[in-house]
Amino acid sequence: MRTSAIGFGLFGVSAVVLGIWYIVELHEHIAFLEYQLATASRPAAVAAAPPAAAPDAAPRVAAPAAAPGAGATTVEARSLSSGERVGMVAALSGGGEYAGSPVWFSTVPNNPEAAAFQQTLQSVFEEAGWQVKGNTVVAFQMKPGIYVFAADTEPPAYVTAITEAFEAAGVPLASTGFGYRAYFQERKAENPNWTGFEMAEDQTFVLAIGRAPESSVPAQ
Repeated sequence: MRTSAIGFGLFGVSAVVLGIWYIVELHEHIAFLEYQLATASRPAAVAAAPPAAAPDAAPRVAAPAAAPGAGATTVEARSLSSGERVGMVAALSGGGEYAGSPVWFSTVPNNPEAAAFQQTLQSVFEEAGWQVKGNTVVAFQMKPGIYVFAADTEPPAYVTAITEAFEAAGVPLASTGFGYRAYFQERKAENPNWTGFEMAEDQTFVLAIGRAPESSVPAQ
């Protein structure tokens, strides 16, 4: 009976930690939705189209350990087959139309898998003739996946080519969005300590590489 009580107590603690972590993961997404509703009510002349969804910009919280009997999670390293790479290069080059276009990366830190995949993607862009402007470190908690955020509501055509390239390779994007610069400025005005993607004056978008999505492995 005592062993069962201890096990139940540990399960309860794990559930509480899981709940806190989940709330933090959703915090910034909710903020983006609120921003979308607010801008939708503005006159069309001044309304900005916010990103459809976003990675989190919240304090880091360690992911909880799996509850007893709940199984575990595993991460599969991302890669591109030769066919997927060819498809991406073709879409990014656009028959030479997009040669010389800039690309800005931002990658989550302390994650060898994400760093390796960013290098793979960077080599694809370089093969297509794009100019890599940098690869900054994501300074906040970010959900898994790949994100494309355009600074303005009407980005250059080459930004659209990026989404088409990922589609051609069959690599899903977690989210894409427009008007991020205005969103960033609004959040900073509300809270100077808020952290997001701060874009340079000449920067038109950011291609953010988050950690690989996790998949559940049933308990044995």
